[in-house]
Amino acid sequence: MKKALVVLNPSSGAAGGDSKEDAIKKCFDEAKLKYEIILTKKNEDVGEVMRGRLKEGFDLVVADGGDGIVSLVINGLMETKIPLSIIPWARVICWPKSYTSRWQC
Repeated sequence: MKKALVVLNPSSGAAGGDSKEDAIKKCFDEAKLKYEIILTKKNEDVGEVMRGRLKEGFDLVVADGGDGIVSLVINGLMETKIPLSIIPWARVICWPKSYTSRWQC
């Protein structure tokens, strides 16, 4: 079974970190998916933490938060072939606009 690394920014969005973490756990548990959650901390090098953790054999990274956490997670995924999924749980999310303007659906 594949294993996901979930990078959660507990301060993003309107809900508190505990309720977001509980919601994510519930979804992954119901889907019977293996996962580990990293709660980001202020002034932490998320990319560096991820690069260390990715050596443990994760097959997917899930970024939970807004533009900031997505950018940090992408930085940590550079030079890997690990797919990224994004849970857009933030007050303001601008990154989709920059990508959708390039691609025609």
